[in-house]
Amino acid sequence: MEEKIGRVTLDLSLYPGKDLYSDGPVEEELLQIAKNHKEEELNQVIGEKASWPVLYHFSHIRQNILEWLPINKEHKVLEIGSGCGAITGILAKKAGEVTCIELSKMRSTINAFRNRDWENVRILVGNFQDIEEKLTETYDYITLIGVFEYSEGYIGTEEPYVEMIRRISRHLKPGGKLVIAIENRLGLKYWAGCTEDHVGKYFEGLEGYPKTRGVKTFSRKELSDILAQAGDFRMDFYYPYPDYKFPLTIYSDGRLPKKGDLTDNFCNYDRVRMQLFDEPKVYDSLVDAGLFPEFSNSFLVIVEKNQGLSTVREKTPKLLYTKYSNERSRSFDVRTDILKEGETFFVRKLPLYEEGKEHVENISRWYSLLEKEYEKAGLSLNRCEKDGEGVRLEYVQGRTLEEYLDDLLEKGETEKAAECLSRYLEQVRGILKGGTFHMTEEFKEVFGEEAPAGTFSCAPVTNIDLVCRNLVLTQPPCVLDYEWTFAFPIPCEFVLYRILHYYLETHSVRQALAGYGFYEKAGITGERKEVFARMEANFQRHITGRHIPMRDMFARITPGVGALQVAGSGMLQIFFSFGEGYQEAGSKTFPMDEGMAQCTLPIPEGCVSIRIDPGDLPCAVYLEKAAFDGKAADLSRAVTEQGCIFGQWAYLAKEDPNISEIPVPKGAKELSLSLKVYAAAPEMLLNIKEQGQELLRLREKTARQAQLIREMKNTKIWKLYQAYRNKIERKK
Repeated sequence: MEEKIGRVTLDLSLYPGKDLYSDGPVEEELLQIAKNHKEEELNQVIGEKASWPVLYHFSHIRQNILEWLPINKEHKVLEIGSGCGAITGILAKKAGEVTCIELSKMRSTINAFRNRDWENVRILVGNFQDIEEKLTETYDYITLIGVFEYSEGYIGTEEPYVEMIRRISRHLKPGGKLVIAIENRLGLKYWAGCTEDHVGKYFEGLEGYPKTRGVKTFSRKELSDILAQAGDFRMDFYYPYPDYKFPLTIYSDGRLPKKGDLTDNFCNYDRVRMQLFDEPKVYDSLVDAGLFPEFSNSFLVIVEKNQGLSTVREKTPKLLYTKYSNERSRSFDVRTDILKEGETFFVRKLPLYEEGKEHVENISRWYSLLEKEYEKAGLSLNRCEKDGEGVRLEYVQGRTLEEYLDDLLEKGETEKAAECLSRYLEQVRGILKGGTFHMTEEFKEVFGEEAPAGTFSCAPVTNIDLVCRNLVLTQPPCVLDYEWTFAFPIPCEFVLYRILHYYLETHSVRQALAGYGFYEKAGITGERKEVFARMEANFQRHITGRHIPMRDMFARITPGVGALQVAGSGMLQIFFSFGEGYQEAGSKTFPMDEGMAQCTLPIPEGCVSIRIDPGDLPCAVYLEKAAFDGKAADLSRAVTEQGCIFGQWAYLAKEDPNISEIPVPKGAKELSLSLKVYAAAPEMLLNIKEQGQELLRLREKTARQAQLIREMKNTKIWKLYQAYRNKIERKK
């Protein structure tokens, strides 16, 4: 049985007839979005909704995890666990054929509507094991993006993860590639205070998943061992940053991050997190110690079958690193790669869309216009030439000025750092001369209609991105990137402002230079500084256009950073059921203060019951208030595994305790909870349960005996006996 949605085929021949998992009503919202909006409109929808599920399923950043792979129209791709199509679109754009496997018909329908213009997409709906047994084709690429960790739920063997790789690899062509994206259970974000991505518990993965079944992630060594046990594979590890869900940079063992690279760490759009330490500083320590691969938040592993026979082996050059600058207007979206060809390294910039070709081609033009002027000032310019649809630049290695200044400040050599920065500012001032600034229409388009008062020198062509991290201290010093160059007058002092702003005001160690008056010495007074700040804001708006970057949505979507709680305080988590069990997605968490929590929250439409998880350890819970729309919840039907409820008290003896199946009255809009959690030994709680059960048995026995007495009193014999007894009593 097949259905057509647009040009996409849904194969329902192995669909069991009912979706076995669902995120509830939010999926209907996702379906309506997919039906009613084109791909290029989704960013605006995400901005309007400011919702984690909408962001997660529809953000174009999700595609970065695979966009860089050398997939072409000769290749067939199998996408296992395609969900709502976050990755399917980029695969369809690159590959000749894309076959998806997805258990949920609802999600497959969302995927089909989202990608309805691609005729090379076929979605097989049903259980993975049933579909896998009937697959007859082999594939150049098979992808497991956020799927491999669930193998325990798919494969019923003693070693489900090893078996999963073995089964999947049967469907690879000789030399075909398996692509796995998965969280690292030892990722730094978990040490720093994020909850485990799948179960929402602090430190659960770090502790080896003692309370979790059905899903598991791995350390680098553990994942390597599983793959080695599964077969004779070649493995290449890559490190998506901040993680594989929304990767903006992908590192490899051939090009690891440097100090200062890992600063964008607040990516908890879905759950409250703690902030236990300064992540950029700890990352810098790990980078120095050579330990970044062990603590990367995610892994991307390219697993190659039958080395030496690959149909998809990359021709040299080999990609070692890629950075996406695609939180911009499509006219400026680019990808920057570092590649190795033989023993030579080089950099390549590519436009991600047709609209960006002119922007990238201009880089080679700027090189020819700037090269000689920079030489006069004692600087070199990273050599650039056109290369296919992009440009090719030198790969310049060495310490950046930013790294050098930071090292001086960390050593306490503040005076030396100040002198070095001053010399660089004068060097830049020597480049940006030859003319007097005047406002043009081109200037207004990029920087706005406001310019600072006064007379400013300028150059005919200006690279405004001469920031400290963009200068490598070779001999002579080399400017790495000049993408943001303009052929109209720009005040010299604005370029100096950007150098100072992006160095002095972006790291705490640099506060040591605050008293040296750099802005004042550069002629950037308080009023001018404010004008330059507005020019910079206008420039950023020019780059992004109508696009809404994820960073601008963070404050509106994230639950935020929770206060650090005393040990044992834990988190209260509320789950909602729509008749098909409780899903982590859509649950709500609340911090508890000394075991107490109060919350009022809306009931999702269609919810039929709730589950209350009061922490990770056995406990007694006093439910001071549990009400729907002000009316007390019916706890008589609630389920407490290894526990019991007496009145307003719940005694929960198991680890990871919960009170489930609390019925939601039809039409209820709001849940109000107020509770106190008391730590207690499991033995005591079980004893209370047993005593409670014994009390219930005695009550039931007494009730049965009372009922028997009532029934006996209604019999004719009893009534005759009672009449006879009354007669005897009267004679006395």
